[in-house]
Amino acid sequence: MLKEPLSPEDARLFAHMPIAALDVTNIEILRNRKKASRFAADERLKILRQVFEVGKAAKPTPLVKHNTAKLVESFRIKTDGHARMRDDDIAKDVARHGPRSKAVLGLTILMYTGVRVSDLAL
Repeated sequence: MLKEPLSPEDARLFAHMPIAALDVTNIEILRNRKKASRFAADERLKILRQVFEVGKAAKPTPLVKHNTAKLVESFRIKTDGHARMRDDDIAKDVARHGPRSKAVLGLTILMYTGVRVSDLAL
């Protein structure tokens, strides 16, 4: 994101701007460029907050006094988490993929062993 231009008219990059010069307006610009995907916009904001925290902790002299990114509000979408699969959802998946498919094998292993998806891949 720091390799993006400041604006369509200004080809300078955010990466060339000193961290202390990144103000609330600049951070809002970077966040809003991903507004169509609010989770991506919030992820950008999270990363910028971490960058500023590192800048505050820099030795021997901090690069910034305050975490300016914390002044920008995130889009935070409240969710109830992932939807659970019901019996009819499982039946639809089996019908769609076929009972001997890898997808159904993976689903069956997940259902009856409780392993994580990353373990299932192994």
